[in-house]
Amino acid sequence: MSFAPRGSSLAPSPVPGSFSNSTIRSNIGARAGSGQDINLSLRELRDLERMEEDQNRGAEQKMLSALRESLNRELKIKEGSENLLEALNNKKAKQTKDQRLRVETELNSSNQKIKELRNQISELQKQKVPSTPTRSRMDGLFQSSSNLRSPQSVSRSAVESDVEEPTESPTYALAEVLQALEVEGLTPDYYVGHANDLVELFKRHPTLKYDLVWSIFGLRMQVMLLSESREVVAAGYRMIRYAISDINSLQKIRTLNTDYLVVLSLIKERKADVEREQALKFVRAFLEVKGGVQEISRAVVRTIVSVAEHSEDRLRAICIETLAEIMVRNPALVVASGGLRPLSDALGEGTYVASESLTAAFLFLLDAPQRRRYLRSGYELEVLFVAFTDSLYASPGFLKQNSEAIAYAMKSWPGLMTLSMYNFRAIRSLISCLMLPNPGIRETIIDLLYGLFRIKSPFWAKPFFAGRRLTTYGHVASLKVNIQKPPVPTTEDETGEKNFVDHYTALLLAVMISSGMMPGLLQVTRDAGTPELKRKTTLLIGEVLKLASRLLPSSWSSDLQLLPELFRAASNFKNDERFDAAGTVYQISSMYIKVGCALIHTLLQSVEGIKYLADSKLLRQIAECLAQCDPTSGLTAQSPMFSKERLSDTCCSGYFNMLGVLSGDSTGLKLLDRWRMINMMYHIIDLKQRPDLIKLLLSNFDYSQMGHPRVLLSKALTGGSKEIRTHATNVLRRYSGRFRPNGPANQGVGDSKWAIQLLVTQLYDPEVEVCATAVKILEEACNRKNYLEYIVECRPALDHLGEIGAPLLLRFLSTSIGYHYLDGLDYISNEMDDWFLGRNDAYVSVIEASLARAFVESPEESSGRFSIDDDNLEYEGDGDAHVPPHFYKELTRTDEGCKLLRSKGHFEEFANTIREYGMLSDDPEMILKVKGCLWAVGNVGSMELGGPFLEESDVVENIIQIAQSHEIMSLRGTAFFVLGLISRSIHGLEILSEHGWDSNTTTRGLSLGLCIPQDLGKFFSYKPWKHEIVSDIRLTEEHKAEIAAARTDDDPVNQRIIQLVMELGNTVLKNKAMSELMRIKTKKAAGFTQAPLFKKILFLLECHQFRLGIRRFVIDLFDKNVMRQIVLDEESSDEEVYQEIENEGKEEESEEDDSASEGRTARQRSVSNPSGPTTFA
Repeated sequence: MSFAPRGSSLAPSPVPGSFSNSTIRSNIGARAGSGQDINLSLRELRDLERMEEDQNRGAEQKMLSALRESLNRELKIKEGSENLLEALNNKKAKQTKDQRLRVETELNSSNQKIKELRNQISELQKQKVPSTPTRSRMDGLFQSSSNLRSPQSVSRSAVESDVEEPTESPTYALAEVLQALEVEGLTPDYYVGHANDLVELFKRHPTLKYDLVWSIFGLRMQVMLLSESREVVAAGYRMIRYAISDINSLQKIRTLNTDYLVVLSLIKERKADVEREQALKFVRAFLEVKGGVQEISRAVVRTIVSVAEHSEDRLRAICIETLAEIMVRNPALVVASGGLRPLSDALGEGTYVASESLTAAFLFLLDAPQRRRYLRSGYELEVLFVAFTDSLYASPGFLKQNSEAIAYAMKSWPGLMTLSMYNFRAIRSLISCLMLPNPGIRETIIDLLYGLFRIKSPFWAKPFFAGRRLTTYGHVASLKVNIQKPPVPTTEDETGEKNFVDHYTALLLAVMISSGMMPGLLQVTRDAGTPELKRKTTLLIGEVLKLASRLLPSSWSSDLQLLPELFRAASNFKNDERFDAAGTVYQISSMYIKVGCALIHTLLQSVEGIKYLADSKLLRQIAECLAQCDPTSGLTAQSPMFSKERLSDTCCSGYFNMLGVLSGDSTGLKLLDRWRMINMMYHIIDLKQRPDLIKLLLSNFDYSQMGHPRVLLSKALTGGSKEIRTHATNVLRRYSGRFRPNGPANQGVGDSKWAIQLLVTQLYDPEVEVCATAVKILEEACNRKNYLEYIVECRPALDHLGEIGAPLLLRFLSTSIGYHYLDGLDYISNEMDDWFLGRNDAYVSVIEASLARAFVESPEESSGRFSIDDDNLEYEGDGDAHVPPHFYKELTRTDEGCKLLRSKGHFEEFANTIREYGMLSDDPEMILKVKGCLWAVGNVGSMELGGPFLEESDVVENIIQIAQSHEIMSLRGTAFFVLGLISRSIHGLEILSEHGWDSNTTTRGLSLGLCIPQDLGKFFSYKPWKHEIVSDIRLTEEHKAEIAAARTDDDPVNQRIIQLVMELGNTVLKNKAMSELMRIKTKKAAGFTQAPLFKKILFLLECHQFRLGIRRFVIDLFDKNVMRQIVLDEESSDEEVYQEIENEGKEEESEEDDSASEGRTARQRSVSNPSGPTTFA
C-alpha cells in the first residue's frame, strides 16, 4: 500500500501502479450497488489510512528491531574473529593452519551477513512511514514555509520497482531525521546513525542551518545530551556544532543550558573520552564565529583549565591549545579563570609539543599595553630557558623543543624586546650556559645560533664535523650551477637594496655580541667535550666574524675581528689544539670540478690548447655519455653515466659545468658541434622524462654569444613543461641586467636586450607562476636605469596580470621615460589618489605578513640566506624579495615625481600624522594609520631626491622617538625598519648619525641601510609594567553579589555542604571535607536532589580553582535528575533562584520538582531518561 508524502495533497493525479481517491470511491460504489448511496468523506479516508499506517508501523518496527539485534550479534562475531585471527598470526603458521582457515571462513560469513542485514535495514528505513505526515507538523521545524516544496513521490508497482525515487528536498530530509530522533526506546546506534545523517545533511546544504527553529531543534539536542550513552551525547555535541551559523545561533544554543552540560562532560573519566572530545570541539567551534569568544562562559573555561592541569589526561594538549586561542581573543577571561598557570607550565616544562604556537599567544599579549597588563613583565617567556639553566631538565628532546620556541620568540619584535629587558638578562643567561660542561646544552645553543643568524650549513659541513678531510667537491646535489658569481658592482642607478631580514639580523647579532656570545663560543672551542662540537663551534665563529664585517658598522666589527685569545691559541706550536684554532681562521678545501673548468677555459685561449682538446678523448667520451640519454641516437646503456642516481650521488654533473665553459666560446661551440652534442641537446630538450637533465643543461650553458644555446633556451621557454619554463625563465636572471664576469667592462643594455625580450614574451605565458617569475626578474632589472628605459620601450602589456604586474608598473616610475609613459595612461594620478586614500594603510598588512613569513622561515627552507661557501660570499637572496614595492618610493626616483609629491602635499600630511598621533597606543585604527605613514616617509627618505623632504619636515626625530620609547613593541620594530630605509640616502644617514645611530657603509662610503643604535640599552629600555592580578579582574559588575549569594543558604545542611565544598580547595582540609561530604551523601540529604543548591555549587566551582578529580567528586554527589531539571528548565531561571532562594523550603522545592515532572511532554521523556535516582559517572 502506498501513502501520500507529507505535506502533499491526498488526492494526486493517478499514476500507473497506484490508486487515487477517485478510484477508491468508484470501486466502493461498484461493490455496494446502485441502491446504496455511500459517500466516504476525505476525513474517513484519512482515518482508514492512519489505522493501516499504525498497523504497518508496528510490524515494521518489530522487524527493524530484530534486524538490528542480528546486526549487533554479527558485528560482535566479526570483532571476535578479527581478534582471534590477529592472535593466531603471532603464532607459528604450521600449528594454526586449520584453525586460521576456520576463523577466516567464519569472518567472511559474518561480513556477508552484515552486508545483507544492513541492506535490509536500509530498505525498511526507506519504506518507513513518518509518524505525523501533515504539513503543519513539518512547518514547525522551520522559520518560514514559503521555501518548502513537497517532493514528488510515485508509488511503485511490482513491475516498476526498479525505478529510482526522486531526491527529497533538504528541508524534508531534515524533518525526517528530527522526527526519527524523537522515537524512544531504541539502541544508541539508532540515534548515532541519525545524528550522523543530520551532520551530512548540514555539510551538503550549509544554508539549511539558517532555517532552524531552535525551540524544536534545541529540544532534540537537549534530550540527546542528557542521554546515558556516551556515544549518543557525543553525537549530540557534533550535531549542535554543525548547526552553528553566527553569533545569534550561539546565543540561542546557550539558552539551552549547554554550559552545564559541557562542564558535566569535560569532568568525566577517561572512558568517556569520546564524549569529552566532542564537547571540547563544541567549545572550540565558538572561536570560529566572529565574537563567539564572548559567549564562552567562565565555568567552561575553568573546567578546561582543570583538564589542562591534569598531566595524564589525554585531552590535555587540545585543552592547552584551546586556552591559548581563547587567551588571544579574550585574555581577561583566561586570566580570571586561572588559565595562565597551566599555559606557563606547559611552556616551561616542555610537555606541550607545539611550543611555538603557545609562544606566539604570549607574544601577541606582550605586544600591546592593553593586553600586556595581564602578564608579569615578561617572566612568562623566561620559563623557556629553564631547560638550559637547570641541568635536571636537560633532555635532548626538551632542549630542542624549547630552543625552537626561543628562536621563534627572538625572531619577533615582542619576543626580542621582552627577552632584552633588564639589560639582556634572559639572553645573557642563555649565553652563559655555553660555559657549562654539558655537550647537549652547548650543541643545542650553537644550533640555535645557526638558525637565528640564518646561516646555511655548507654541503661539506657534515664530513667536516665528522673530521674527514675535505679533498673532494662533495655531492653534486649541493653544487651551485653558476660557474662564478663575483660581487655585483654598485652603480649610480642601482641602489643595491638589502633585505629587511639583514637589518633585523644585524640588530640580533649586536644583541648577542653585547650579551657575551664570542667569549662563550671561544670557551667551547677550548674545552669542548667532542671534536665534532669543537668543529661546529669553529665554523660558527668564522661565520659570525663574516656577518659582523658585512652587517655591523665598523665601530662594532673592528674590535670583534681581533680575537686575541683565538690567535694566541693558533700560534702556540706546542699544543696540538692549535690546528683547531687555525682552522677557525682558514678553511681549506680542494674542488676538482672548478679546476677542470679552469683548465678547459685556459686551453681555449691558445691554438695549442684548442688542438689538444680536439684530439683528446674527453669530448668524445662526454658525447657518448650524452648520446645514452638521447632516444634518437640508438645508443643505450644499462647504467647511463648521466642517470638521475649518478647525477645526484657522484660528480658526473661536473661535466655539464665543463660543457658550459665550452658554450661560452665560439671555438668551444664548434667542438661541441663536431661531436654532434648540439643535436643531442635539442633532442634532450624535448625529452619530458628527464627534467633534471634539462635543468642541468640550461643552468650551465653560457648564453653571452649568439648561437645554439640561446635557441635551446628559447625552445625550453616556449615548448617545455611548466616546471621547465619556470626554470628557464629563472636562468634569464643572469642575463637581464646583472654583471657578468665574461662580459666587457662597460656593459650596456645591448648585451641583455635578447634576455629582456624573452622575458617580455614570458609575460604572456598561460601559467601564472611563469608570468610572476618573469615580472620579478624584470623588476630586478629595473634597478639599472638603462635597462629600465629599454623595458619601457618594449611596452609590455600588464593589464591581463592584474596585481602580479603592479610591481613592474610601479618600477616604471623610476625614470622620466616611464613616468611620462604612465602619465599618458592616467596611471599616476589615479594610483596616487588610491594610495593616499587607502592603499597606504593596506600596505602595512601586506609588508608585515611578508616580513613575518621571512622571519619564521628556517635557513633550510629560505631562498635568501647566508652561505658559507667560499665561492658565494654574498647574500643568496634577491634583495627585498619578500617586500612589495611602495608607490611613493618609486615616485621619488624622478624630479617629475618629487614635484608632483610636493604639489599634492602628501608627505606633509604623513609627517603631521606621525608627529601628532605617533605615540598613541590605544586606538587601533590610528596605529594602522601611523604605520602606513611611517612606511611612506621611510620609502621617500630612502631616495636621494627625498632628502629635502626629510630636512624640511624634521620628522626623523619623531621616528627615533617612536623606535626608542613607544609602548607597542611591533610599532617600535616598524620605526626601526623605517630608520633603516632612511639611512640608505646620504641626507638620512647624516641625520641619523647626529641622533646616535650608526650604519654600515661600503668602501665607497655608500650606506647599506643597516643602521643600529649606538646605545642598545636605550633602544631596549622597556620599563616593567604593572601586573593585573586575578582578584582584580571582574567579568561582570554583579560578580561580588553573585559570589555572596552562592555562599549562603537558609538550610543548615545545605550551608554545611557549601562550606565543605569550599574547603576542598585547601590541600590540608581536603580529605576531611571529602569524608564528611560522603557521610552527608549516605544520609540521603535532600540538598543533593535540589537544583538551586546544585547551581550554587556549580557557580562556586566556576569562581574558584579546583583540581579535575575534585570537580568530578563534587558533581558525582548530586542526583542525575538535577541536571535534567536544570537543562529542561523545570526549575526557575538563575536570576529567580538567587532572588527567591530565601523564601523557598525543601517541601516547596519537592512539590515544584513533582509538578514539573508531571508537566513534561512526551517528547521530553526520551530513551535516555533514567528510571530511578542515579549519580553522575
